[in-house]
Amino acid sequence: MIELVFFDWEQHESVFEYELEERQRRFTIMPIEALKRFQNHPNSYPIVITFFLYPVGFFLLQDGEIAKHYYDTENKMIIRSLSVHPAFQGVGIGKKAMLLLPFFVKQHFSQIKELFLLVHKKNKRAEKLYKKVGFEDRGICKEGPAGIQKMFHYVLK
Repeated sequence: MIELVFFDWEQHESVFEYELEERQRRFTIMPIEALKRFQNHPNSYPIVITFFLYPVGFFLLQDGEIAKHYYDTENKMIIRSLSVHPAFQGVGIGKKAMLLLPFFVKQHFSQIKELFLLVHKKNKRAEKLYKKVGFEDRGICKEGPAGIQKMFHYVLK
């Protein structure tokens, strides 16, 4: 059973135990790096992906000024730093987590009307996943730290 839960240091510290391969680290940062960078930001919400209550993945949801930096409109939330433990990759956990995300956001952030994220143009695996779960490529690109990134959108219903 896969669930999305807010990060808690006592319950989810094991999410820091995995390392991604170098090719994956080109496209995302590790959970501990994301937490260090954004732990004191009021509009940053660390989320853990659990598999039968065991932490197997991580990402950040961010709104407010952080989201506006990328996409200047109200009621939007950006998804950042998504990673799944390598031992649990390829079995649909990332896909299931992204399918659960709209319901999670509606439950906890009722003011949010749209989710968006940025995908490095060379990260075809991620692009395929996001399209599969309903994210839309509207042709918007942004310059990122490692090159051009495509923006994908998901309108909450």
